[in-house]
Amino acid sequence: ILWAANLSAGSAHWALIVARGWLVYDLTDSSSLVGLVTFAAMIPRLLVTPFAGYLVDRFDRRSVLPWTFVINLLHNSLLTFLTLMNFIAVWHLVILSLINGSVRATQMPAGAALVPNVVSHENLLNAIALNSATQHGSRLLGPAAIAPLLTLVGVGSAFLLCSVFYGSGLILVSCLRV
Repeated sequence: ILWAANLSAGSAHWALIVARGWLVYDLTDSSSLVGLVTFAAMIPRLLVTPFAGYLVDRFDRRSVLPWTFVINLLHNSLLTFLTLMNFIAVWHLVILSLINGSVRATQMPAGAALVPNVVSHENLLNAIALNSATQHGSRLLGPAAIAPLLTLVGVGSAFLLCSVFYGSGLILVSCLRV
């Protein structure tokens, strides 16, 4: 269950990077602004992760992880709404990217820290390897899932699919037993 939830969240994260870049370039024709929005989504990994690790160690991981999915689901729903209603601006994308990146920087250590709590000691190394492979596999799965939507339907539908990814991840982590 944790593996599927992490795959879903990772796929949403990497799909969002592609879709936001697509949208920014579509709005501005500026590769510099695409870089700025992507930077806003990635810089929290450097700045937030140490605090997130403390948060995960200090509080119940089973409580922290679902909240990261809830916040990212709300984030994606807002992004979808703003895009579909044509209210989106680049500054929205920068702020929402910072939020998404910060929450993702919390979700990753929370999910990784739960691995030893959901598998037996003899399966721990395999579970850690699977969790790591999931992180890398989601880099392919997320963008591949939204690519047809970007070209055929529009970027709003790609954001909607990212919301579905986070929603399914939330349902999965809510079912998680340790």
